[in-house]
Amino acid sequence: MPREAPGAYTLGQAFAAAQGASGSAASPELARLMQQTPAWAGLIRLLNGLAQSGEALADSAAESSGSASLPLGGRLIELLGGPLPRMSSLTPAALQQAMMQSGLGTEAALLAGSMGLDQDLKVALRRWLRQAVATPTLGAESTVSRALDTLERSQIDNLTAQMQGQVLLAMVIPFGDAGPVALRIVQERSRPGDEPPPFVVDVHSAHSGLGPLWLRTQVSREQRVAITMWALREDVALQAREQSQNLRRTLHDSGLVLGALEIISGAPDAGDGVFMADQPAS
Repeated sequence: MPREAPGAYTLGQAFAAAQGASGSAASPELARLMQQTPAWAGLIRLLNGLAQSGEALADSAAESSGSASLPLGGRLIELLGGPLPRMSSLTPAALQQAMMQSGLGTEAALLAGSMGLDQDLKVALRRWLRQAVATPTLGAESTVSRALDTLERSQIDNLTAQMQGQVLLAMVIPFGDAGPVALRIVQERSRPGDEPPPFVVDVHSAHSGLGPLWLRTQVSREQRVAITMWALREDVALQAREQSQNLRRTLHDSGLVLGALEIISGAPDAGDGVFMADQPAS
């Protein structure tokens, strides 16, 4: 039986935890989440599998973890109730919509009276868990529950950052024509008298036709941009270097100045602090 997470803790309790309230004030469910580390790689594998055929998903699950396969193949569009954004035609508006549906703001949307939550990732996965009660699936319930834990822990981390005057948004966005993409947006707390710290945007894709990629973009208040890209494939890194002038012109047309660009063949070290840098590259 999957755990009954809806209503297990409130946003008020999460804010209290963010303010440093004692663990005794929090519900057992919230305390459990606070002790966990988000399993982003597991969430990405789940979303990637949900978009595949049952056979491909079984092979992927067996290779990645050796655990029972998840017969959920081809279910992602059905669960989300609509088409996924497409990487090949991604617009700022479509990206914003995808971020809003990532599960990070589910409860906030509910409190605001939003009725458009059918395509919210967290709502979709909870809907699947409710259906799984009637038709239990070996291995799938625990995997989806762990993915939900990751989304909820990310929500708590976001609340904690807000209470500390920081920005921390972490999510995974599924695409209809590419693998899921991990995205993290960070801005450290400003110190009195100092310039505001830059926004740092980390992007990681492990299932694209270009091989595993990591991208870190820093945007300063002066609209200057510094970009570091890691690519496991040497030919992809070379292609990115050849397109650097086109990137510079595109940023200029958007009112941004490319101050620094570094393209590295290989994966980032875990010590670089890049999102998903310490996760398997395949």
